[in-house]
Amino acid sequence: MSSYFMLFDIVESILDAIKLPVSSNESKQVLKALMLRIKSIKINYSAHVTHISLREQIPKCSLLTNSSFVPDHIIDYIKKESQFYVTYEYKYKDRKFKIIMVYDDENVERKKAIVEDMFRWLTMVVDMGSLSQNCGQTTTIYCYLTPFKKELPANSGNILSYDNANSAVTRPCFSSNEICIFREEELFKVFVHETFHAFNLDFSLDMKDIDVKQMFDIKSEFNLYETYAETWAEIVNILFLSGDLSVVNKMLQAEVAFSLHQMNKVLAYMGLDYNDIISGKGTLKYKEETNVFCYYVLKALVLFYWSDFVEFCGGSFKYRMDVSEFVEFIREKYKQQMFITAANKTSHYVVGKTMRMTLWEN
Repeated sequence: MSSYFMLFDIVESILDAIKLPVSSNESKQVLKALMLRIKSIKINYSAHVTHISLREQIPKCSLLTNSSFVPDHIIDYIKKESQFYVTYEYKYKDRKFKIIMVYDDENVERKKAIVEDMFRWLTMVVDMGSLSQNCGQTTTIYCYLTPFKKELPANSGNILSYDNANSAVTRPCFSSNEICIFREEELFKVFVHETFHAFNLDFSLDMKDIDVKQMFDIKSEFNLYETYAETWAEIVNILFLSGDLSVVNKMLQAEVAFSLHQMNKVLAYMGLDYNDIISGKGTLKYKEETNVFCYYVLKALVLFYWSDFVEFCGGSFKYRMDVSEFVEFIREKYKQQMFITAANKTSHYVVGKTMRMTLWEN
């Protein structure tokens, strides 16, 4: 059995051990409306396959080499192993989109269904009434389908960094923008996450001093927009994958369990648990060189209360409130006994090295 499928056994054990919040009818209705919208979208796009015979032919995302979040060994792999790329183009209303899938083999049709879902999601993004006219008039999404997985370091003394936790880069709200994805792992979910930054659906352009350190006395940038984007991306990922509202709730429950597992794994790597983080005992031990806390710990907390989160957002992906209101949402939840009990009961379910953020993937 592969290590990926073993994760489902772990999730089943976690679900047997914990109690989850009851999801509200209001949040279920929001998800139902979103799923109906997904199913209603019809798309027309063009596709063109190109064989790469020279390194100079490899499509170049400017962010690939200009960002500190892309590991050098992945850049080297892209330069040496890229064989084909497929260019997909799609126009919707006043926006133009291009998706470039770069393959290290000849199987250039294997991501076609995901590309179509990407265009469906972009259609939904454009249809949001509050989307800024400055964001993504033209957007090119580069997908370098490398085999590298996000994993814990072999040496427990290493600080968790972009090589362990990051899969993509973009810029917030540029008129002509790029999204650069450099791992095949979690492709669609990563893409959705990056669109929250690229189209200013989060509050990455509206960050200010936020009072989070009083809750979690650790050294972190506390980029809460990463938690917001990741939580929505995982919910959206499930909506696209499920195809049927009847299974969405079960898939979300499994995702919550997996997020608890990944949170505990990250904290255990540093010799910590959730109680240490909220009691001030993790101040010296906790270290990160990327947004690990927001990706794994805070995301696990917010996703645990996904129903409340969906209601908090008013059923909209676009963040419409002051950032301080999201801080208050976290403050209301982070010491609730149901979450602390779930974290404690699952702290010994620490298996494997994977640092992937989602359980579900096509």
